Amino acid sequence: MNSTNRKKGQPASLQRQSGIVLMASLIMLVVMTLLVTSMMGNVTLQEKVSGNLRSKIRTFEVANSAVKRQWTWDGIINDLTGSETALDARTRNYDTDYADTNGDGTADINMPVKISICYAGEAPAAGLGLNANIAANNQTAVYHQFKVAGQALLPNHNAVSQIQVGGFLVLPKANIAANCAF
Repeated sequence: MNSTNRKKGQPASLQRQSGIVLMASLIMLVVMTLLVTSMMGNVTLQEKVSGNLRSKIRTFEVANSAVKRQWTWDGIINDLTGSETALDARTRNYDTDYADTNGDGTADINMPVKISICYAGEAPAAGLGLNANIAANNQTAVYHQFKVAGQALLPNHNAVSQIQVGGFLVLPKANIAANCAF
């Protein structure tokens, strides 16, 4: 049978408890609260990192699209056939009118893009004597080397991407001095 304290009318086991169970459960509650709080902080940090990565990818796509568009610009050829003795480095700003990232000819992302192009000089072009247009005019074909740099900036996100691409066009020798600042 249960032993009872005859003076108070309570079981003897309740009388001997000292509150250790209460203290242990409060400590466990505090530890669990701290764990949950730290996990929530990690989730917030991961959301920021993934958002920054997405912004960086978008700026890269826009800069790459602008550099591809620059290579089709016919003004490069027109400048080389003129009478200039030096081709100045040029900068074009595509404010928000064009950022075709999937190649369909429409603006997919609306952000400012800065394009810089510079002439890097002529280089001998071996094996190009079969070009009918150049051979007919008794001209020497050379590689006209260019550097194109694209920079896209996504405002309010501090995301910037820069792309620099080098390439060449095969044209008649023009004796134009190189003028690359980058």
